Amino acid sequence: MNIKVVFSVLLLLSLMNIYGQEIYHGGYIVTDSGDTLKGLVKITGKKTNPGGCFFKPSADVAPIAFVKRSLKTISQTDFRYYTLVIIGKDTVFAQKLITGKINLLSWDEKFYLETDGQFQELKEERVQLANDKILDKKVYIGTLRVAMNDCLQLSKAIDASRLTESSLTDLFEKYHQCINQRSFSHKSNIPSMKVAFRVLAGVNLTKMNISVAKNFRGLYGYLQDLNWTRISPTGGIGIRFSTPKFTENFSLDLEARYTSMSANEIVITPESTWDYNEVNFRYSAVVMPFTFAYIIDANPRLAFQVRAGILKTVKLDGEFKSIQRQTQYPDVSARESERFTFYGSPTGYCLAAGMRWKTTKNVLHIDASYDNVGPIVNSTTVGFIMNIYAVTAGITF
Repeated sequence: MNIKVVFSVLLLLSLMNIYGQEIYHGGYIVTDSGDTLKGLVKITGKKTNPGGCFFKPSADVAPIAFVKRSLKTISQTDFRYYTLVIIGKDTVFAQKLITGKINLLSWDEKFYLETDGQFQELKEERVQLANDKILDKKVYIGTLRVAMNDCLQLSKAIDASRLTESSLTDLFEKYHQCINQRSFSHKSNIPSMKVAFRVLAGVNLTKMNISVAKNFRGLYGYLQDLNWTRISPTGGIGIRFSTPKFTENFSLDLEARYTSMSANEIVITPESTWDYNEVNFRYSAVVMPFTFAYIIDANPRLAFQVRAGILKTVKLDGEFKSIQRQTQYPDVSARESERFTFYGSPTGYCLAAGMRWKTTKNVLHIDASYDNVGPIVNSTTVGFIMNIYAVTAGITF
């Protein structure tokens, strides 16, 4: 399997999920008849110019579609607040950012101030000078000065303002404080990035495949068939990066899991004066999968997830040892024919699937994963490829 292909396809799907979908947030809607309905709300169309919304009274109920003409207000608690207004000749859902003596709204990636039902766009105009240079004329500065002329001490803050949501909302809040008027901010309180930590434990089923170079001494031809499979405990820690403001179906996961393996094998060597070889193998490492996760909610508490990504091995420690022995002549001692240690940072890929159970404060999860690690090469002699099948359970907090 091509690691780059897996990584690229999953990244593309994840980005499509982030930018192509809205998600449900708690809130309410006000219909054109004046009824207020509380539940879960998801915007339809562009977030800067909604066409309506989907509404669900609760998570386990099928959504109801509402179009623009059947609504007055769409509110996603601690996130966005839209109100139906007429700007020019267009009846639109504008996002209200500040409510007060002077309202601040955003629609179609433009900002407007509203006083007494009248809307004025806050804008810049590009002016071409005589020397062909382009100048961005800050027309909105003059608009703000006129609208806020009852607070002269705010003039420096107006001049320093920018046409961004954070800059304008801060300015409007300062204005209402200056004139001792109450205002309400509709700024989002949902974090753009959320970081969660996890601990996990489980079991590994590790399969070792061996390849031997032709110039390998002693056991070449016999060692080719040695493929070990062993079960061992595993444990580790992880960190999950998610973007709840944009999507709850996507995350980036980074884990560090300990894995180990030891094996003994008897290799019969009938063509040699030595009857058999005792082969000892030991391996331990910390594998670090870096994966993209796609999460599918089954209900408010249960969710399923699939993950894929690349894997890096660190703190690798291993030893291979071959001891030649014989039974025909007990007085002849055994001899060590091969011994070497190996180290490195081999890469690979990780695939995983599992489920998550949400409690009040934490998330319990169980995963089945497949790690492909290698090759681990000792000079030009022996190469090892690890296939690790793991089942882990843990808690994210």
